[in-house]
Amino acid sequence: MTTPLLTDYTRIADTQEASELLFLWAGLSGVSTLLAKQVYLPFGNAKIYPNLYVMFLGDPGTRKSTVIKDLQKKLVKLNYLGLSGDKTSMQKYLCDLAGTAEDGNFLHEVSTTCESAIVIDEFADFIGINNYPFVALLGDFWDRDREYQYRLKNGTEIRIPPPIVNVLGGTTSSQFNTIFPPAIAEQGFLSRLLVIGAPRTSKKFSRPQQTPESLNESVLEKFAKVRELKGEMKFGDSVWDALDSIYKSWKPLTDTRFSHYSTRRHTQLLKLVMAVAASDCRLEATLDDVIFANTLLCYTEYYMPDAIGYFGRSGASDVATKIINELKSSLAPIPDGALYTNVSRDISHKDYLQLMQNLLMADKIQLISDKGYMLHVKPIKDNSCTNFDLNYLKPLLKDLH
Repeated sequence: MTTPLLTDYTRIADTQEASELLFLWAGLSGVSTLLAKQVYLPFGNAKIYPNLYVMFLGDPGTRKSTVIKDLQKKLVKLNYLGLSGDKTSMQKYLCDLAGTAEDGNFLHEVSTTCESAIVIDEFADFIGINNYPFVALLGDFWDRDREYQYRLKNGTEIRIPPPIVNVLGGTTSSQFNTIFPPAIAEQGFLSRLLVIGAPRTSKKFSRPQQTPESLNESVLEKFAKVRELKGEMKFGDSVWDALDSIYKSWKPLTDTRFSHYSTRRHTQLLKLVMAVAASDCRLEATLDDVIFANTLLCYTEYYMPDAIGYFGRSGASDVATKIINELKSSLAPIPDGALYTNVSRDISHKDYLQLMQNLLMADKIQLISDKGYMLHVKPIKDNSCTNFDLNYLKPLLKDLH
């Protein structure tokens, strides 16, 4: 039900405080990055490539950076040359893709395909705040199949062959809403983004442990074999039948903030199925690949609204997120007074009481007698979508709930 590469990659979590879920998505992101445009799926008159835009959302205690930096190091060891800078401007980013300096001077020969991997643990540092043009550009590059032309400030025009871009970023929920304010949230980048809520784990290592070198080498060897894959990804009739059933039975997310994502969900699934099959060094997908990919996507989607906050654009959204994160970090109920003390500078007591009432009515939190509040975690037990089976994830995710 899983593949050796994904099994090995999630095993790295045994020596880290980060969740297996983050390592699983990082492993898939690594596969997609190494495939670039070498593997494709015919789709009507076009081709679909397995690139993914993945964003880890959670507070610093979830160890998002640990996972993202681990993939960075592995890509460097594999001599992958498409890693972006930690901080850049849109013009510099385009010049790097085109193989030119910012004055337009030619730097090196560019192949017929330009590939880029934005693997950044602090995504706000890379993209900036409220940077609409850059965000829109990345949205366009998710599935661009034609040359991109850009005119530099000095009048020089640069031409970029159809690019292929992968993203693995990290940020907090409050910062996410700063990077992507309402005006930006309405455009294409967010409809292409897979938001992974970074869960806290019960693992505590006062003395950081090293990942066994044999495990790192095993992952690198498997990544290297993925990089060698080239050609068309084959989907047989049984695979297409399953995908057709999912496409017709899947219900859009009820959160209106993901209405645009829902229109691209089928393409997301196709990309993910390709990545799962390729992680096993195969150019032919199986029904198991479809069920695994769809289950992981459904599981991720179930928690996406909670990951980016609970009240969208309302004035109390940041406070609500702060309260929820506080409850997430505690295994015991937190007294009402202690909760209010933590947010008293941000909200009046009257508004706090109303906010807590709203959270209770929304079934996000629960009141435990006179002991205080706890997060109300609703397990994902089933799904109306076909080809969904949590047993496919259980061998990899010890913290599955």
